[in-house]
Amino acid sequence: GVNVNLSSSNTGVATVPASVSFAGGATSVSVPVTGVAPGTTTITASGPNISQATASVTVAAPGAITIPTGLNVGLGQTVPFPITLSTPAPAGGVTVTLTANPSILTITSSVVVPAGATTPATQPQVTGVGLGSASVTVTAPGYTPASQTVQVNATLVFSPPSVTITGTATQNLTLTLSAPAPAGGVTINVKSDNTGVATVP
Repeated sequence: GVNVNLSSSNTGVATVPASVSFAGGATSVSVPVTGVAPGTTTITASGPNISQATASVTVAAPGAITIPTGLNVGLGQTVPFPITLSTPAPAGGVTVTLTANPSILTITSSVVVPAGATTPATQPQVTGVGLGSASVTVTAPGYTPASQTVQVNATLVFSPPSVTITGTATQNLTLTLSAPAPAGGVTINVKSDNTGVATVP
């Protein structure tokens, strides 16, 4: 076999192992190059009685993923969660993965951005399944991960909106939630702004 020494002219850009070995009878060997930061470096291979070889390596900055900010979703509602890549997807396309707290949100687990495109053919969808906020994290190979908080809310309506009670009788109002309550139910606080006139539980 043959042992070949390796070096990078700028280890702040990319690194290589100190050496690689050719097994007996082999004519090629894989050299792993690890990017560190954007820039250019020269990889040099040298060995005894073997002419030196060099290769230029450029490390590009990862692209960015743009996702919605300040998104509010109604309980039980489904809305688009559009994503856009800052640079076109490479050959073969890129798979974008999305995750969120499933007790608050359900979201399309992944979409594919075709080669040369910056958006998927069909944008992801997010559905509010629980009240509160949840962080959506979006990742893709070669792109910087992105994360944003999505708020899931609901509305309440009294029916009828006003009522007249004679004396000290008790009368019921119906309180309606804008969507079916999530698993585990929802507790609503009720109060009267003048308990000298009427009270509630």
